[in-house]
Amino acid sequence: MAYTKTRMANQILKLMGGGLGAAGGFIKARGLEEEGIAKQASYEDLASQYMRRSSTHVATAQRKASESRRVADVLESDARAKLQGGASDPSSVKYIAGLKTQGYYKAALLMAAGEQAEVDDIARAAAAKDAGRRVKAAGEKAGAGARIGSFLTLLEGMGKAVTLSDKYNTDETPEAKTSADADLYDDDDGFFGLGIFK
Repeated sequence: MAYTKTRMANQILKLMGGGLGAAGGFIKARGLEEEGIAKQASYEDLASQYMRRSSTHVATAQRKASESRRVADVLESDARAKLQGGASDPSSVKYIAGLKTQGYYKAALLMAAGEQAEVDDIARAAAAKDAGRRVKAAGEKAGAGARIGSFLTLLEGMGKAVTLSDKYNTDETPEAKTSADADLYDDDDGFFGLGIFK
């Protein structure tokens, strides 16, 4: 009788060990997936910051370009006023045209720089979103691996219990078999002295 209880207790312990190991694996899997989701959210936030900033580049460039054109127009007007009668002189016309051209050229450069900064930030936002998707996928993949490991742990625990059952479940009498831990139990104490399986 004591031998049967010992065998049953061993099987239950093996199953419980496998079950607890599997539960730990499932918790780890969920944690890995949650970590991937959190990292993706961080990358998405970074991408939205880049997108918000990209919209300001062109507006800032437009203001600066407008100011540059205004200054060029003022300089042209001022130069014409100072030259008054000599404004038709070829060297004066060339000078005035140069002033205006420089101002408008600077305005064009400012606009181009603003548009390029916008394109760069949009590209950074796309890269951040892509990195977020990759991090989330890696978390899901790691979680799936941990989940598979959990199933294997559970199966291993069940396999050990079945192995013990096959090993000790024969037609021989319990007295003919010995177990390393059979002396831990006896009919009076039950399972670990708690009276379980008595």
